[in-house]
Amino acid sequence: MAADRRIPVFLLLLIAAAPLRAEVLEGLYVFSEQGSEFSPCGEGRFLHVTGEAELMGQLRSAYKRVTARPHESVYVWLDGKSERAGKEVPVDYDGSFRVKALRLLRRRIPADCILPVDPNADDLDYLFGMIERTPGESGLFESEPLHGRLRALLGNDYSILLDNMDIQGPLSRAGGLVYAEGTGTGSGEAAVLMAAPKLDRLVVILITGGSMKEYAEDDESLPPPPEVRRFLETVLGKF
Repeated sequence: MAADRRIPVFLLLLIAAAPLRAEVLEGLYVFSEQGSEFSPCGEGRFLHVTGEAELMGQLRSAYKRVTARPHESVYVWLDGKSERAGKEVPVDYDGSFRVKALRLLRRRIPADCILPVDPNADDLDYLFGMIERTPGESGLFESEPLHGRLRALLGNDYSILLDNMDIQGPLSRAGGLVYAEGTGTGSGEAAVLMAAPKLDRLVVILITGGSMKEYAEDDESLPPPPEVRRFLETVLGKF
């Protein structure tokens, strides 16, 4: 039997009237100070969200009311129009979505609205499908090609990464960057994994005994988002 996708009236959040020719799409929405993004259910596209200032402010307020942590994905129904990537769309996105109305925003995500995950992909795009789960829950470090690339990047220090990720946070997203933070059981042990799938770039930061070391593929570093900087400052500040 097909799932009942009717939305109870009390869940509907009508912010503006939608134009007659607007698309009505359901998917995952994330707000950050760097920008808003929307991924239609099951498509694997990441769209930069734009709209009138008043509507974007209302969307931001609704998002903050239901979320518990930064960059958390929520389920939305949006009216608007999607456009292909162009000069005005940040390079990390597949295009843009100009929102005209928000019909629904809630924290619970339906089981059939997930990002496609292909662990056998030749690049790192599949990592987007592991967001909001810890590496242990998703099998992140065992997935390919990430596992092989981490082994090549870290060499014998790969075991330190696993030890320093004993207590894990979920894989999160900041723009085109995905990252995971963790700490070890010993004092001053921590690790950060950062990946930029669209740039095909991977960076690992290991902290042991208060000393930090960065590993970057082809010596191409990545700027850590504010959440990662605060995490590193907190760990290093204890020494």
